Amino acid sequence: MSGRTLVIGLDGATFTLLDSLVAEGVMPSVGRLMSEGVRAHLRTVTPALAAPAWASLLTGCPPGRHGVFDRVRAESLETRHCRFVDSRDVACGTIWTIAHQDGLRVTALNFPLAFPTPDMSGLIIPAWVPWPQLRDASHPPDLFERLESLPGFNPRDLATEVEIDVRGAQGGALAEHELLIERQIRRDERWLEVLGHLAGDGPTELSAVLFDGIGKVQDQRGRLLDPAAGDSREGHRKEGRRDIWRAYFRRLDRLVARLCESMGEKATVFVVSVPGSRPAGKAFALNSWLEERGYPAWAVPTSNGIHVVVSRSGSPGLPADQYHAFREKLIQELLDLRDPVSSQPQLARIWTREEAFAGPLMALAPDLSLEWGNGEPPSADRSHGVFIAHGPGVRRGATLLQTSMLDVAPTLLHSLGVAIPAEIEGRVREEIFEPETPGKRPMQTSRADSSPFVPAPAPPAPVLRVEEERMIADRLRELGYIE
Repeated sequence: MSGRTLVIGLDGATFTLLDSLVAEGVMPSVGRLMSEGVRAHLRTVTPALAAPAWASLLTGCPPGRHGVFDRVRAESLETRHCRFVDSRDVACGTIWTIAHQDGLRVTALNFPLAFPTPDMSGLIIPAWVPWPQLRDASHPPDLFERLESLPGFNPRDLATEVEIDVRGAQGGALAEHELLIERQIRRDERWLEVLGHLAGDGPTELSAVLFDGIGKVQDQRGRLLDPAAGDSREGHRKEGRRDIWRAYFRRLDRLVARLCESMGEKATVFVVSVPGSRPAGKAFALNSWLEERGYPAWAVPTSNGIHVVVSRSGSPGLPADQYHAFREKLIQELLDLRDPVSSQPQLARIWTREEAFAGPLMALAPDLSLEWGNGEPPSADRSHGVFIAHGPGVRRGATLLQTSMLDVAPTLLHSLGVAIPAEIEGRVREEIFEPETPGKRPMQTSRADSSPFVPAPAPPAPVLRVEEERMIADRLRELGYIE
């Protein structure tokens, strides 16, 4: 069980979606992994946002400990200026760094919060990086030189190109969706080619690749594929898009099959996903709403969190003794907001920082975290991703009711024979493994009295330039993900 391990990320996938595609015969390879292995609904963090969920999956720690609360964060408690989060905001060791510390080799492609890359003996191409910086963001520094021998290699195939995704997500003609599909297929196939090419230098004990096309499907306003959405608008036009996306999922399923074949029958395979988050409605400007009422509070650009400005040492802001009363008043007024079309609540739920982010880094979190409903009924798929395990020593045909996002890292590390750091709050799901597995290693945990795990410091590296941050922000604003 301590042989090679493959992690396949299917960003935004849900069992509602995958089960329907398997039943239609669109994704037989994924169906085989589920039927011959273990599956479980993967309970995400609160609130169900992609960035803190991925951070929790990769660290085994909750947001209040790893310090990632949203795609963006305030630079300090004294400023309203926000920036995109990166690996330096993750205060815990990740699967990659913990495996590296144990002497294992790692290849991780297209995972978030991997830039800048810590100084480690791994092969890393991070997600959420514009293509002009992808060469410098990858690790080791000569990685792209190795890839340039690939026929037709173009770094733009691997990088974040939000402007293309905007056109597909906003609807439009079938040709626009075909363009998005063609690019996504090319992008996914490139990741498989890159992984195979890098394996020529010697296989790594832990290989991981994230396919992010499903998340883009789920993010579309029309909810084109998810049966749980139940939207029958647009008739034949929408059915045409469904056919296009089914073709994409057939190709994606073939890539999953090729990945598993390339790793061999002795590899342990994990398939994981983080559910897609729902953006705030474009028609509602949260910061404008707060300013109109003269409230000492401001929302982060994603509108997922609100910071209350409390007076410190005579600085402008709310008196500290009025904080809790003001926060309760603000919560009630926000919950009373109604969608102008459906008259349904705009917000599904609101959490205080104590409810959502208890932990040593709670003070950095927003005072309130918001789950937007946008006048639509709540969906269980918003709070659960997928977890699938398959391979030697893994039980066959088993289903767990659910498991936590925090359990993925320790379970995966256990499959590699790596000791679990005491700081990890998730637990190894031992019940997914056969009780009598030849060569099975006993579960190892680092001593609680040993020195806590400290990730290798990230070297000085180029951060996103102002114009690049502005470009990404503009595109995300077009999608409705930031205000």
